[in-house]
Amino acid sequence: KELPPTDENIDFVTATYTLGFAREDIKRLMQDFTFYATYTGGEISGYIGRHDEGSIGLLEIMPKFRRKGLGAFLVDYSVKMVNEQGDIAYCNIETTNEKSLKMHLKMNFIPSDKFVYWCN
Repeated sequence: KELPPTDENIDFVTATYTLGFAREDIKRLMQDFTFYATYTGGEISGYIGRHDEGSIGLLEIMPKFRRKGLGAFLVDYSVKMVNEQGDIAYCNIETTNEKSLKMHLKMNFIPSDKFVYWCN
């Protein structure tokens, strides 16, 4: 389902996103891009969104729901939705994020042979 940018959802993503974005950044991203969530037993079990430049990201699966395929489901669904919107689906993964790298490789994504660095 879509995860609308309500105060409750913005607070939830801000509190649970492992890489720790500021609330105002989460709010802006949720207003600029559609976020999607999975629900298990009526509670959010995971979510995914997009970063400023449009890459798919902010994937987070709540700890008690991990290792059930929800991350792959959310990535696959997001790719489908981004493509349907006429955009090109892509993601940026930190080289140290071994879990995400393994999942994407298992899903038959092909990593770029070039690194891209963002600098401030």
